[in-house]
Amino acid sequence: MMTRCTQLGCPEKAVDLFLDMLVSGPVPDRFALTAVLSACSELELLSLGVQLHSWAIRSGLASDVCVGCSLVDMYVKSAASGSLHDSRKVFDRMQDQ
Repeated sequence: MMTRCTQLGCPEKAVDLFLDMLVSGPVPDRFALTAVLSACSELELLSLGVQLHSWAIRSGLASDVCVGCSLVDMYVKSAASGSLHDSRKVFDRMQDQ
C-alpha cells in the first residue's frame, strides 16, 4: 500500500502509513521500509531517511539488498545536502556482504 501511495504521487500518505505501523505494533518488513525510503526520496526528507537508516541497522534490515538500494537512492537524491558520501558508504557496505 505504501509503494502504491508513492507511485500515485502521495508519498506523504506512505510516510504516514509507515509511522502508523510503527506505533500500532506490526514490525515493518523490508518491503515497507523500501517503500517509505522511496517516499522520503520524493519528499526530500533526508532527516527522516537518516532516522530510518538507523532503525534499519538496529532491526537488521540494513543488510537486505533492496533496503540498501533504497538507501543509496535516498542519499543520492539528497546529494545537494552533502549526503553523496553517505550514499557511497552504504553502497560500499553492500559490496562487502
